[in-house]
Amino acid sequence: MKRFLKSQKGIVYFSVLLSMLPILIMGIGIGVYNSAQGTIREATSQMSSQEKDLYNSSFIAYIGTNKKGIDVRSCIDAIISSNTTHIGDPGKFVALTINGTTIGVPGNQNNTDTEVQNCNSQMSSQKTTVNLGKRYTITGMYDTNGLVKEITVEEE
Repeated sequence: MKRFLKSQKGIVYFSVLLSMLPILIMGIGIGVYNSAQGTIREATSQMSSQEKDLYNSSFIAYIGTNKKGIDVRSCIDAIISSNTTHIGDPGKFVALTINGTTIGVPGNQNNTDTEVQNCNSQMSSQKTTVNLGKRYTITGMYDTNGLVKEITVEEE
């Protein structure tokens, strides 16, 4: 009888171990899943950072002091092009402040086709007032997401 009980005890231990195996495998699977989610989140935030850098790159080259008039005109062209490209993309509108006048709403959330075309027309008119023989300071203002929302041009 003792031998029978010992063999039964072994079977019980083996059964308990076998029943715990799926729980162990699930635990490992959950750990791998959580680890992968962290990597996916990191890649997603890095991608949006790259998109932000790409968006801002149109303006970064122009920002600074002692800029020529031709740089100002090129910057205005870049703003017009960007605004036209991003019609309907909330927050992707760049306003222009030049000669004390602000054209557009910085980071406009309502950048409809009509609004953008109106602002682009005004920016084109202001571009012709830029004196090619003078020097300017061009500054950029950013929204909370790090996107350029306004460019300010001041004569030095």
